[in-house]
Amino acid sequence: MRKKILLLEVAAVLILGLFAALAIAENFTLSDDDLMLLDYHFNHHSSSSEVIYKTDVEGPGVEFDIHFPDTNRQNHSITYVSCKNGGEDLLTGININDYDAFAIKFTLVSVNDSNYPDAGGSLVVGALINSGYSHSYRPEVISLQPGNNTTISSTKTDANDTSIIGFTAYFLTPDGWDPNGSTVRLLIEPAPDAEFLPQP
Repeated sequence: MRKKILLLEVAAVLILGLFAALAIAENFTLSDDDLMLLDYHFNHHSSSSEVIYKTDVEGPGVEFDIHFPDTNRQNHSITYVSCKNGGEDLLTGININDYDAFAIKFTLVSVNDSNYPDAGGSLVVGALINSGYSHSYRPEVISLQPGNNTTISSTKTDANDTSIIGFTAYFLTPDGWDPNGSTVRLLIEPAPDAEFLPQP
């Protein structure tokens, strides 16, 4: 009987250890310094939307002012990254083999300098990372509606090293957005309970 109890206790410890191992930071995120190194408009060939200003604010996170010139489909999205195709290429070639996903936190601060709920419609945001032979992102929806202005996007990846990393944002629909253009302020922060991208 004592042996059976010991075996059950050992099994319980092993199961708890497995769950603890799974809970240990399998996600990685970007520090404020890393976020400031994002510098390339990946979709500029198809969109005129652009980051017009970024600043490392007091406390965690970097604010990005993004200008969408209209609500036309070709201009209603942005992908802003560090990658091998352009820019300074400062966050690529970093080993991420020990991680399952890339995560960052998004908060919609304002639209055209207003934080009223009816300023702007719904915005899709996502943490973008290379995966397989291309790249992917986990879409999440935010708006200025109460309780809906912040989210965490966590995107799975099977990559060994970074080749493109950053974020994407686009209008869910044209509804609520100024057809003559909108400037969106996004606060992007390191995801809680995630490890920072290792230093190259």
